[in-house]
Amino acid sequence: SSRSPLRSSPRLPLHPPSRSPFRSSPRAPLRVSPRSSSRASSRPPLRASSRPPCRAPLPVPTPTLSDHQKVIVIGDSNTKHCFKNDPRFVRKATYFIEDIDPNICSRFGVAWVHCAINNLKLRHCRHISDVPVKFQNFMNKIYDIKRICPSTKILVSPVLPTGNRSLNQRASIFNRLLLSINVPWLKILNFSSFVNENKALHSRFRCYSNPSDDIHLGFHGIQKLEWLVRGKLSIVDERSYAAVVTGVTNLRPSLRITSSRPTHD
Repeated sequence: SSRSPLRSSPRLPLHPPSRSPFRSSPRAPLRVSPRSSSRASSRPPLRASSRPPCRAPLPVPTPTLSDHQKVIVIGDSNTKHCFKNDPRFVRKATYFIEDIDPNICSRFGVAWVHCAINNLKLRHCRHISDVPVKFQNFMNKIYDIKRICPSTKILVSPVLPTGNRSLNQRASIFNRLLLSINVPWLKILNFSSFVNENKALHSRFRCYSNPSDDIHLGFHGIQKLEWLVRGKLSIVDERSYAAVVTGVTNLRPSLRITSSRPTHD
């Protein structure tokens, strides 16, 4: 015949799904020899361990600080991200000299005042001759803090350098007047490491997220500011080693201010 040999080949028989030749045969029941079963039955039952459960070591309690062992930060937006994880620093947002409240310093051992730059902006300080007036208002607030809180130590920040030339000119006059005050109880930070060769804020310390921002500090600037404040505040732990290990908190860390004074360039 003329039929193709492929068509004349017999077809494979179709099997129902239940009897498919590719399905594996059912497993035979597992047989256990009598020798192995007797060996398993002769084993002693598992007993609970006599050791106590493993527990994590108890954390050493940190000393509780009263307000007198803390620092009140009277600062503008450049202090917003300073010492956020340090319980010894308590910030009171203050953006203008007129907003400084001397009464809040009575409970704290140290008052750090970082507030003056907004008063020197052009819309608040029209002429350079107005800078001494702004400075006198600032010093009146500082003297009020000392009068109301005589036991509170006072740390003051000069005006930070910026990227604005006219604002830097006003800040330079303000800082020169501040450094001319010679009283033993007033300590002043040294911001000379923030400036570049042009007496402006160094680009390393500026805000990277907004290059046009001439005033606010960036990440490295905030770290630098924290480092300067920590260097000025000598934190002394009066507790002994045994008291620290055992968690005795009757002796608490105290704060004192170093006596070094910055020099004006």
